[in-house]
Amino acid sequence: MTHGTNFLATFARAFVALTALSLGLAIVGCGRGGTPDRDSASASVGGAASAGRAPASGAHFRTQKAPPEPALRYLTFQLGGAREEEELPLLIAVHGLGDTPQNFSRWLLSLDLKLRLVVPEAPDPYGHGYSWFPYREHRTEHELATGIAASRDRLERLLEQLERRFPTRGKPAVLGFSQGGMLSFALAAHTPERWSLVMPLGGLLPRELEPAPMATPQTRPEVVAFHGTEDRLVPFAAAKATSERLSKLGYVLHFHSYPGVGHQIPPSMRDAVFARLKEWAEP
Repeated sequence: MTHGTNFLATFARAFVALTALSLGLAIVGCGRGGTPDRDSASASVGGAASAGRAPASGAHFRTQKAPPEPALRYLTFQLGGAREEEELPLLIAVHGLGDTPQNFSRWLLSLDLKLRLVVPEAPDPYGHGYSWFPYREHRTEHELATGIAASRDRLERLLEQLERRFPTRGKPAVLGFSQGGMLSFALAAHTPERWSLVMPLGGLLPRELEPAPMATPQTRPEVVAFHGTEDRLVPFAAAKATSERLSKLGYVLHFHSYPGVGHQIPPSMRDAVFARLKEWAEP
């Protein structure tokens, strides 16, 4: 992955221009399918510790944990004529900067597969949609990694919630575009034992979030990455370098490049994603 201020400045300037429209997927033939079910669950919030006054004689400040973050909201779809109570393969799809679950789910609803699709909503408003981590034009790679890690952890907690709520067959799969692609890489690196298939589209992973080399083989998901060679928002070279490093760490990793394609999901990429999902959902 490219290091230094040149890459970060390029990446930052590009993301300033990114809106829901630029993240709107360049796809043909979005179909219908599934039944949406919007779910929202929030954790209880404790009171905040008082501040600004000195304690009375003999008194002590009491340390109090910060209140837990609310659980992520999400849309669910049962595809292929499946029923909610059925034991199904679970696919989590993570949208990008400025997008919404409603918009991002559209291209996946034409999947003619019997599976459960869950599309979570990023926590922070951004433009007409949402963002998974705070955006700042002049950010360091460490700040980028910190933001990715925070939402990665929330998605891992969401997975626990989903597996308690829905009967799930086998280990889940996750795919994501742009910010969602970065989070997909991050999930594969942080909790590899929990996933069977990870598909980052237009994503990369900061070195700081890569797993340490392991002396003995451990369970890792198959990672299938997709990226346009003309991507100016998430540079192609950085994405390819991420894939090469993870491959050296023992991941079964396939990197598919799309000549002349920018930061988008063209029909050829969509078809390749669908073909791999078919193999995964119907082994």
